[in-house]
Amino acid sequence: MTGVRDYLRTETMPHVLCPGCAHGIVLRALIEALGGLGIARDRLAIVAGIGCSSRLAGHVNACTRLLYTSDAAHE
Repeated sequence: MTGVRDYLRTETMPHVLCPGCAHGIVLRALIEALGGLGIARDRLAIVAGIGCSSRLAGHVNACTRLLYTSDAAHE
């Protein structure tokens, strides 16, 4: 089974989420679930929307690429 820290980009820590915000709790729950499922990181894509919650994708060590909607028109 893959460990929780395998799914966390430690170089992005400490995070910039507000103290008391639930996004950090959601991030931990997400990486614990991924670790429990043992999904290979190269088979995992994290899709995020806008706002603070979109920052969570940058903390997950997966096959991710940050793409902004303004960049999509150029692809």
